[in-house]
Amino acid sequence: DEDVLAEIAAHHRLAPIRAAAAERVISEEALRRVAKGVRERDKDVSRSVRERLDALRDARKEGDAVGARIEQLAQEAAPLATTEDTNHLAERVDFLRRNRDEALARLSATTPVLARFALSPLAPPEALGRLDEALAAVDARLQAVKDAAEAEQAAAAAAEARRGELAGFVDALELLLGQVDGRIAEGSAVTAERGPLIAALEMEDARWRDAIEAAPAPTDVAARRDELRTRLAALVAAFDAWLGAGEPPAPE
Repeated sequence: DEDVLAEIAAHHRLAPIRAAAAERVISEEALRRVAKGVRERDKDVSRSVRERLDALRDARKEGDAVGARIEQLAQEAAPLATTEDTNHLAERVDFLRRNRDEALARLSATTPVLARFALSPLAPPEALGRLDEALAAVDARLQAVKDAAEAEQAAAAAAEARRGELAGFVDALELLLGQVDGRIAEGSAVTAERGPLIAALEMEDARWRDAIEAAPAPTDVAARRDELRTRLAALVAAFDAWLGAGEPPAPE
């Protein structure tokens, strides 16, 4: 019984018995009675008991300090979810979270001290819930910003890829024009060039229509294609005129 142990620790005539009894006293109230009883009688027991009581007092003070720190962090975190100043926002959140974890580690360190008095661990500070909610809100905001940036990058990459695809179709027209011009310059028969040219144009026109069905082509790419397509159409018209007139068209 703690009352008996406290009585022995405070008043037994033998110092070893007093010390052994004092070591077995757990409750704060009983320890204070022991401290009062041995204050002038047994300095060793008095010092031991006082150290234990001081440790308990320090643990409680640490709990209060942690509570105040968590409250401060919660107040600092609250406006971050809606602040317009997003510079270094992620770093600020990381700082708050590190301080939160450090404060809770300090709180956890008091548990063994309290256990020596058969006391339960200190409850988390009331402000911890508000702090965690604020940090979660900022995390969600940062994730939304990150998702938007990634979506923008993906859209830009897709636009660039589509531009490359359409530019490839334009390059095909340019190559076709160069091939026909080269064959004409070599003196190839016009009648032999007309049919393949028309078939190639029809194929390229179909590819282009399919490519721009979902969205129009970039202006500069479309303008370049229109220019090449016009020149190729002029070649077909020139072939037709030559076949009708019986003589080759004048060079452009």
